[in-house]
Amino acid sequence: MAELTRQAGLGPWTQLLATAQRLQVLAATGDAAQVLAEVERLRERMRALPDERGANEAVDPWNVREVIFDTGHSAALALGRWQDALDLNAEVLAITRRRGAGPHDIARTEFNDYGPLLALGRLDQADRLLRHCQEVFEAAADTRMLGKVLSARADLADRQGHPGPAAHHEQAALRYHYVHSDPSSVAASHHNLANYRMRAGAAAEEWLAHRLAATVLYRLTGMTRDLQDNLRQLARELADPAAAAAAPTTIDQVRHTVERVDGVRFGVLLEALQPDAGRQQGALDDILHTARTMPADQATGLDRHLDQWEPVLAAIHAAAAGDQAATQQVDEVLNGLADREDWAALVGVLRRVLAGDRDPETLLADLDPVATAIVTRLLDALAGRVQLSLADPPEPSDEH
Repeated sequence: MAELTRQAGLGPWTQLLATAQRLQVLAATGDAAQVLAEVERLRERMRALPDERGANEAVDPWNVREVIFDTGHSAALALGRWQDALDLNAEVLAITRRRGAGPHDIARTEFNDYGPLLALGRLDQADRLLRHCQEVFEAAADTRMLGKVLSARADLADRQGHPGPAAHHEQAALRYHYVHSDPSSVAASHHNLANYRMRAGAAAEEWLAHRLAATVLYRLTGMTRDLQDNLRQLARELADPAAAAAAPTTIDQVRHTVERVDGVRFGVLLEALQPDAGRQQGALDDILHTARTMPADQATGLDRHLDQWEPVLAAIHAAAAGDQAATQQVDEVLNGLADREDWAALVGVLRRVLAGDRDPETLLADLDPVATAIVTRLLDALAGRVQLSLADPPEPSDEH
């Protein structure tokens, strides 16, 4: 398309838009590292182009810049390159302001900074950003973005160690998600609410109902990766006999419990996705059976976690050899995980390894099976027993 655009005599910005669209395809297929490198190359190319639209252009230069930087921002997020994500979103934000966008569009762009700010531990800045965005979205009556910003505030409160307020925000977010009946957003919100209510000490029947509601939605909509993650988490949770005894076993029980939250219409959404009540119950039966019979090693998801941590371990390996760029990347990832309950102990051990500690007996003491496997693989790599991937480090998942 870029070549045909050139042959048609259209200008460099129009040609560049085709390149930007190709980058969007690359980003959608998961090649984030190549996307980010290409964005940096295109940044230099754009500097040499005129800011004003020429007579032979079919697009506005600001639109092309925005597409390229926004695609780079998404790639940086996928790679866990938090400062790069902030820098690229700042480029998008500057373009948005220069083209005269209103407060609502500006806030939508600003909102993209919350994830990297949390990952970098800049919680106060994230809090100010989210409060500002909430005010703007409330004034614009943008219920979709209000659901997102309230889920983000729940995430922030949880990171600050306040599961009660986190649950309060997530319940409000869930009501907004149900306004739009988007199964993905609704399921994620049920899943998050289960986490917060569990940490706040709620009855197992309550938070398990939200976990099961999310898992059923993932099952009925074919969201395979989220379904598998939830099944593994359920398997770990139902290994506790008290939780297993309290778990709802019928769709009616799940619906009755989750619909105690004002605005939640789980039954209506379920009916839209699968009108057959027998198949609804069959999905729940399969989920409970799978979770209760899952082998312990599969429930921990060791292979999945090792795959996610592989590039992080490769960066730690490079940092231990004196690579300063790798050291900066590792610091960003570890700083972002340090205040997460699931990863805090592992982060501390990895910092000890970076400082030169190589004694497995002391390093592995008191670590859970997932963290033990991760540290063992790093020690094997440092000792030359295994080879690690050299890809840029992404952020590992929150739960294990």
